[in-house]
Amino acid sequence: MTHDLLQLPDPPVLGLITDFGTKDGYPAIMKGVVLSISPQAQIVDISHEISPQAIDEAAFVLFNTYKYFPKGTLFTIVVDPGVGTDRKIIGVTTENYAFLAPDNGVLSAVFASESACRVYEITEKRFFLPEISATFHGRDIFAPVSGQFLNGLTFSEMGVETRTFQRGNPLKAAVSGDKISGKIVYIDRFGNLISNIPVRDVLEFSSGKSLLIR
Repeated sequence: MTHDLLQLPDPPVLGLITDFGTKDGYPAIMKGVVLSISPQAQIVDISHEISPQAIDEAAFVLFNTYKYFPKGTLFTIVVDPGVGTDRKIIGVTTENYAFLAPDNGVLSAVFASESACRVYEITEKRFFLPEISATFHGRDIFAPVSGQFLNGLTFSEMGVETRTFQRGNPLKAAVSGDKISGKIVYIDRFGNLISNIPVRDVLEFSSGKSLLIR
C-alpha cells in the first residue's frame, strides 16, 4: 500500500504517544475508534505516561523510539495543551514514516532529523467523528484520522499541504567556545536524568582536561 512518500507495512502499524495515563481508559477509547475503522491495525502503546502537556518530553520519547519501528509505521502523538483552540492538526510523511500530531512543536526532532518531510493540515471534517468535543480530540479527530490513514487514505486526501507549521525547538545543545549549554529533557522511571547533550560532545570537551558540570 503506497502512501505519498512511503509504503505501509501489512498489516499497518500505529504507535501511540499520549499524556492520558492509563487510569481513565482514554487510550483504550482511542484504540477502540481506530480498530472500529481499521480492524487489521497493529497498535503499539509507546507511552501514555508523558507528563501532562509536556511537549518536549513527548518529543524526546518519539525521537528515541520511532526509528526502531517497521518502515511505514504511523505515529500518533496526542500531547495537546491547545486542544479546543484553533491550533492546527498536522499529518507528516517522510521517506519511511508518518506522523499525526497537534501543531505545537511536538514533532521538532522529526523535522530536525528527517530531510524529506511533507506536511499537511488535516481539515476534512468528514473523516472525524460526528460530534467533536472541546477536550477529547484524541478520540474525535486523531483516532478516526489514524484509522483512515491505516486503511489507505493519504493525508493529502484528508487535508491540504502546508508550509506554515511549528517546527518547535530541536533537542540540541548549544556549543559556545569551551562551554556546552543543554537541559534535562527527560527523567525515566529509574530516575536517570537525560539531557540533550550528545555523548560525543562530552567526550570531545573532556579529552585531556577536567570537565565541570553544573
